[in-house]
Amino acid sequence: MIADLVCQLSYPYKEVLYLQYYNEMKVKEIAALLQIRPDYVRQVARRAKEQLRKKMTEMGYER
Repeated sequence: MIADLVCQLSYPYKEVLYLQYYNEMKVKEIAALLQIRPDYVRQVARRAKEQLRKKMTEMGYER
């Protein structure tokens, strides 16, 4: 289910989470690959997780 929710995210949220969790890449590696700053990668990852948390809450899943 989480994989489906990640696929519904837009760029760059989907890419950052995919690289971070499925490919087990570090923030600096993702930043180099996507040609963005490492602090922006961290910010995108945080926002993406917030979006996933919100969608899961709407679906009835709680923390």
